[in-house]
Amino acid sequence: MSRILKIALILFVFVSANAQSGHKQRLEADKLYSENDYSNAEIKYKKALEKEEEYKANYNLGNTLYQQKRYEEAIEAYQKALSETTDKNIRSKLYHNLGNAYYQNKKLKESLESFKESLRLNPKDEDTRKNLNLVKQILKKMQKQQQQQQQQQQNKDNKDQKNKDQKQQQQQQQDQKQQDNKDKDKQQQQDKKDKEKDKQQQDKKDEDKKDKQQQQQQDQEEKDNKDKSQSAEEKDQGDKDKKMTKKEMEKLLKAIENDDKEIQKRVRKGSTKSTKRKKDW
Repeated sequence: MSRILKIALILFVFVSANAQSGHKQRLEADKLYSENDYSNAEIKYKKALEKEEEYKANYNLGNTLYQQKRYEEAIEAYQKALSETTDKNIRSKLYHNLGNAYYQNKKLKESLESFKESLRLNPKDEDTRKNLNLVKQILKKMQKQQQQQQQQQQNKDNKDQKNKDQKQQQQQQQDQKQQDNKDKDKQQQQDKKDKEKDKQQQDKKDEDKKDKQQQQQQDQEEKDNKDKSQSAEEKDQGDKDKKMTKKEMEKLLKAIENDDKEIQKRVRKGSTKSTKRKKDW
């Protein structure tokens, strides 16, 4: 029990000594900050924080870093200080400085929210209100510019798309025209081939027809010659028949005359005999 008490006493003395050492470092840092010696002030604040974490050291370290335009590190220091105090007035100032650091770091939305939070804690802070309105105006202007840029970009995109569509349409028309010309040439070539083929077929038909006509003419001539020859033969035979018939007729006539003479002779003989017949009665 007594041993525990001794240890606790030793720890209290050590912490108290560190706190005093940290406080001394912070005071030295404050003096350097007031002399605008921000680099050495930063070193002292960091040494003070090694001894003891407190919002005052982080608060002033953040200010030192801000003055050196190291805004990201300043933001981190202010956020640590905020976690170490509940004092509304101090927190309002921290949010004010945090808003400035965000603004310098071009994080306007975060800056706007920090200034709003600062005013919630201290509505009477006119500097914070002015900064808030300034950031609002900048954001509004940026939003307007962004909208204009978007509209310009949209117009540009529409124009580019229109030009692209026109070029594409022109290319399509050109391609179609080339294709039509190709098809036309192809059709002309095909028509020429078909025409040549038709001509060849017609020439062959004409030649076949001519050959047929010549063959028919030749056949007709042969037939005519044959008929002519046959007619001549028939005529010769007819004439021959005619001549034979005349002789025969002459012979026949002569035979008839002879027969007539014979009959007349017989008739005369019969008449003579009949006169000498006796009557039956």
